[in-house]
Amino acid sequence: MRHFTDARMAALQWVEESMRSLGIERACLLVDVRGLLRLVVWGGGDSWRGELDDGLGSSEVAGPFWTGEVWLPGRSAEVPVDLGDAAWEMAMPVGQGGSLRVLDRHLSKESWLGRGSQPPWPLGQGPPIVSFWSFKGGVGRTTVLAAVAVNAAQQGRRVVVVDTDVECPGLHSVFAPGDPGTQVRFGVVDYWVESAAIGADQLDITDYYGECRLSDGEPVIVVPAGIVDDQYLEKLARVNYEPGHPLERAPLDPLLRAVCEDTRPDLVLLDSRSGLHDMGGLAVSGTAHLQVLMGVMGRQSWDGLRLAVRHLGADMVARGLKQRECLMVHAMASRDADRRAGEEVAFRESSYDVFQELFYDPGDEVDAEWPTPDAAFPDAPHYPSVIHYDGDLVGYSHVEQVIHVLPRDHYAALAGRIWDRLVSEEQP
Repeated sequence: MRHFTDARMAALQWVEESMRSLGIERACLLVDVRGLLRLVVWGGGDSWRGELDDGLGSSEVAGPFWTGEVWLPGRSAEVPVDLGDAAWEMAMPVGQGGSLRVLDRHLSKESWLGRGSQPPWPLGQGPPIVSFWSFKGGVGRTTVLAAVAVNAAQQGRRVVVVDTDVECPGLHSVFAPGDPGTQVRFGVVDYWVESAAIGADQLDITDYYGECRLSDGEPVIVVPAGIVDDQYLEKLARVNYEPGHPLERAPLDPLLRAVCEDTRPDLVLLDSRSGLHDMGGLAVSGTAHLQVLMGVMGRQSWDGLRLAVRHLGADMVARGLKQRECLMVHAMASRDADRRAGEEVAFRESSYDVFQELFYDPGDEVDAEWPTPDAAFPDAPHYPSVIHYDGDLVGYSHVEQVIHVLPRDHYAALAGRIWDRLVSEEQP
């Protein structure tokens, strides 16, 4: 049986190898939402239509996934020139020659597969926004975010934390604001539902956040996902995570703008959804100025991290864009110093290999933010900050219970590194 993955790859390879012999100037393979294939062709004549149809339709190439449709923009009434040009502009380059592209249409995951969006404001014209993402859950993502928030608050910075993990919210309990009787009843999900229904200008933004007062440092401003009660799932079912047209702003933008205009923070931290969920894609696809990628040693973690690194790096470069700013965190490292030393070397080597393959741009063809650095360069995105497993953090429910633990060296070092990266990026 011919499978879609093999058919798509074989079709691209066959077209690339056949273009020169058939006199094709450029071609774009169209893959629709069902996985069926069409081909848009520029140059050459009509005589090789049959050869294209026979080749792509063979069982060794696309087989049953080939529709038999070859489009010639401007040379047939059903395919105008502007339709072909639009497909070409949206498509991704394939190979090195630049004459072959592929345009995949999707039902979802546009935040991961599209161009992404831009932060609500340029860095330096508003508070820096940092997202925290991991492929697998249980690696301490929320705890690391909490540590960065506490470290910043203890240095006198005003911090906003936003729970965008709307399908598995937890930040509202870690940073529970106010007294039990005055906790925030509404959050991200409520804002989305209500702004869509009656308009954002009708909402009182103060209903959607609260202050968590710490025993040491500035209060932390908390925007919860929402209260997980009997109505939460019904509200969640009304939310569309996708930003729509690639040029539109992501759905987090209006909320972040409103909260920041009201609270004037120095730093915004987003706790994103783990895995390849659409919500996680929104957080790491342009909403934030800096993406913190968290992983552990092991194939499961690196399988997902590879996809995230490629999305932030090679996919951007292929579109003629700069890589998105990110840094790696080696989480849950052993507490034993000798064992941890070996783990750190292995993780750092794996990270460099992945970034060298899928993030850095050795040719710097688009004025890349990151050409390939030396493997030992400590400020490079691939060079991981190390957070070791800390038994003192097991089972805590509120940040005050561990506020004496979170400023420890490895957390403080990561918080400092994040701030330094953001400040350096602000410089002209």
